[in-house]
Amino acid sequence: MLFSLSFLLFLFFTASSANGQDETSVQQSASTPKYFAGASFVAGFGTEKHNLFYTSEGDSVTLSPGGGGGLGIVFGFLLSPNIELDFNVAFESSSLSKNLKNADASFSRYFITSTLYYVFPSKNMDYNWKIGGGAGYYIPGSLKVEWSDMTNAADGDFTMKYKGSFGFHAGGEFEMLFGPPGNWSLRLGLMFYYASYEYLSSTGTTSVVDPGDFQKLNGSTFNINVTWGKYF
Repeated sequence: MLFSLSFLLFLFFTASSANGQDETSVQQSASTPKYFAGASFVAGFGTEKHNLFYTSEGDSVTLSPGGGGGLGIVFGFLLSPNIELDFNVAFESSSLSKNLKNADASFSRYFITSTLYYVFPSKNMDYNWKIGGGAGYYIPGSLKVEWSDMTNAADGDFTMKYKGSFGFHAGGEFEMLFGPPGNWSLRLGLMFYYASYEYLSSTGTTSVVDPGDFQKLNGSTFNINVTWGKYF
């Protein structure tokens, strides 16, 4: 459904931009970039945290189902001078709030999103501001927790898997452009993503951590996306 809607939007704006073109505009459009491809670095922080361990000083050590760091790829379509439709495929993983010598945990997930942007180009066409939003499908990998050498607890680990879910996102980007048509682009974006995950299955021992705290995870996050790519 998500990609069907995006495809219909693509056809609508493509058809609209084609109507009323004269010979001169057709010749100009031939040299105007229509597509974008790039790679992204993702970093952020989640809105929900779960206590997993405590240090010897009594400080809590948490894990968030959102945020962390990851990588992605972006494919974009310039539907008009002010409308852009981007598709993103990314991986992101979060870890413990503090590094521990005898325990570790992580939550990994993949997501596929589409984002419709309204573009505010500069007069000199050397940078753009963009605002937009969209929807996506979030594919959780697994929540993994392991520990050793703990007082009154045997060494152990457990893994919990979750169901995928649909979510939405909104935010903006600042884009700097380099070079002639066929421009290289550096994008800096801030996005809020909403997603939640429901428990599916688990393996391992739970002598230290209560799995009941992880039956449903709120994976919402504020992410900073840095993208380097090229128009063509």
